[in-house]
Amino acid sequence: MRALVCRPLEQDGFVNGFSTRGGGVSDMPHDSLSLAGFHDDAAENILENRRRFLKLFPGQWSLAGCWQVHGADVRVVPSAAEAKPAEDHLGEAIYCDVIVSNADHVLAGVKTADCVPILIGDPRTRSFAAVHAGWRGTLAEAAIAGLKRLRDEYGGAPEDVRVAIGASAGPCC
Repeated sequence: MRALVCRPLEQDGFVNGFSTRGGGVSDMPHDSLSLAGFHDDAAENILENRRRFLKLFPGQWSLAGCWQVHGADVRVVPSAAEAKPAEDHLGEAIYCDVIVSNADHVLAGVKTADCVPILIGDPRTRSFAAVHAGWRGTLAEAAIAGLKRLRDEYGGAPEDVRVAIGASAGPCC
């Protein structure tokens, strides 16, 4: 298992990575690193896959996520203590498509297949965002909503950010 890293974000001090499907314990498909919600897979598989993913990064990290709804709603994560994935094992869901924070030891994460993951980091304010940008989210301006929230919450400016656009599945694969 590995995470594909955006080096410019990393050089600016942002721990980041795009996961691949390999190296997990889920059966969907074989050896899948499913990080999704608990109704998609057994809770013990999801928790183990998340543990394996977080182990790729040095230090202790909390994963902040959301149950994506193909829109532009933003979740602000003020601290590592308040970070949690899309839903916890008790099933309490958080719905949004953009996560922003400036908290230490928080990884903002989105899950994608044919949608596009976007990571944003502002080295001046130390704030960051993860955006789930499918075609509906793109039309709803999810990335712009993330930039605006970085500005409103942390004083960020679009000209200061670095952006990484991750891979997505296409019609053939």
